[in-house]
Amino acid sequence: PFSWASGKVALQGIMHKKYRIEHSDKMIKRHRFHDYIQEQFNYCSSLYLSSLKGSGKTYAIYSYIHEYYKDHYAYIQLDEQDNDYDLFIKHYQQALSYSSYDLLVFDSFEVITNKQVLDDIKNIIKYNEIRIILISSHELIKEYYDLVSYNHLRLLEHIPLFYDKNEILRLCKLY
Repeated sequence: PFSWASGKVALQGIMHKKYRIEHSDKMIKRHRFHDYIQEQFNYCSSLYLSSLKGSGKTYAIYSYIHEYYKDHYAYIQLDEQDNDYDLFIKHYQQALSYSSYDLLVFDSFEVITNKQVLDDIKNIIKYNEIRIILISSHELIKEYYDLVSYNHLRLLEHIPLFYDKNEILRLCKLY
């Protein structure tokens, strides 16, 4: 069985399934959003970004990742199958064999309902020193409120995704 014995998990890599967002030449850098995320990381090493489905959360975070982390990140697109604890652990452990990274992103966090999986993700947040972003279309679950109380997790709920005038003009030219 998987163990958190040392109190910290040595994460060294990206997971192999659905764990990269392809870069696009149509990527719009959202400088105000990037600055906002960087500022939030000054207060806490883990962030919970929630907004409506289809509001551009993943795209905004990827723009940020591409600007600050290049290839030094793990992006994990969660799905219903990740509620199978053994499958989640298998996928997660495979990450240990890849190159190092400084940011771990769990996208579609709202699909996770299995208590064991939720507890393990909670421990990843509590006991790791890397930066972590949870992306969700739902508000934070009550089982994670203590992470906010102890400053392990910072809530960024329903924030504007910050396009400025020049970014909007560039976006219009690309499409």
